[in-house]
Amino acid sequence: MKRGLILSLILVLMIMVVGCGKKQKTMICSISGTNAEGREYSNEYVIKYTGDYVDELKITEKIKSDNQTYLNTLKKAVETEAKPFKDIKYYDYDVEIKGNEIIAHRTVNYKKIDTDALIKASSANKALIKDGKVKLDDIKKLYESYNFKCE
Repeated sequence: MKRGLILSLILVLMIMVVGCGKKQKTMICSISGTNAEGREYSNEYVIKYTGDYVDELKITEKIKSDNQTYLNTLKKAVETEAKPFKDIKYYDYDVEIKGNEIIAHRTVNYKKIDTDALIKASSANKALIKDGKVKLDDIKKLYESYNFKCE
């Protein structure tokens, strides 16, 4: 009887400890407006994080323009910028032109990606990646320095 009570108590304690793990949360950083050339833009960065560290980043960037040549040039620039990352697993991107708008998506899964490969592809990643992880505060400060609102 005592043994059964003790085992039940241990089981309950184990369930409580395992069930109290940190849960993934989401922060969204966004900015929109009109640039110097009069083109409307909107950027939304969805940051999934657990505790103090970023798990995943999903970026959507849009620019509207009636100038198709500008949109095509911008598309080529985005593709060129993303080229060093094309063979890195868990880094995905696409860019498309729909009507008078260019839409670029990027997804980076920091929990699974080879962060050394990210740094090799672009040394700018050194500023965010420390010990193979990205701190939430660091990424938030970076985006806020570009006038994004993060909530």
